[in-house]
Amino acid sequence: MKKIEKRKQKIVKEMPIGEIFNKFPSKAMKLADVMLGEGLNCVGCGASNFESLEQGIIGHGMGKDKLNEILKKLNYILDEPDIEGVVLTDFAAEKIKQIINDEGKVGSYLKIGIVEDGGAGNKYKLNFVDEKKNNEDVLECKGVKLIYGKEMKEKLDGVEIDYVEGTQGTGFRFSNSNASKLCG
Repeated sequence: MKKIEKRKQKIVKEMPIGEIFNKFPSKAMKLADVMLGEGLNCVGCGASNFESLEQGIIGHGMGKDKLNEILKKLNYILDEPDIEGVVLTDFAAEKIKQIINDEGKVGSYLKIGIVEDGGAGNKYKLNFVDEKKNNEDVLECKGVKLIYGKEMKEKLDGVEIDYVEGTQGTGFRFSNSNASKLCG
């Protein structure tokens, strides 16, 4: 996994919400997850093009403390290096280890698969397997053995697997900083 240098720009409260996603497209999914998880549901709204982050937060009944907390989370994401390869967040790795122990899958590989959807991206699937095939690569990330078909390496480049719990659902989320490069 190759890490790319950290960003110098920051998100400020005066930025229009839509501009945040335009300025930081490789982080857009994670930024949206934070905003939606905090109840800032104007992420996809037409007002997001002119409404500042501060206006959105105040408009949703949250105060200055919540604004500062969300800004801190968003800028933390910007400080995370872009990646090449597949990476697990700390939370995802811990959840996978918990599932491995709970289901008696110690020693198994977590296989990453891709379900082509023909649209603007891919859907991903996870399952446990006991053995590696010759046409598969293994990557150990944070104590979890990931396995995937060698032919999928390019499509998995830049994929981050996270585990989220929030109002928008609970489960593993895949974000791919290179998704726009994969589309035709």
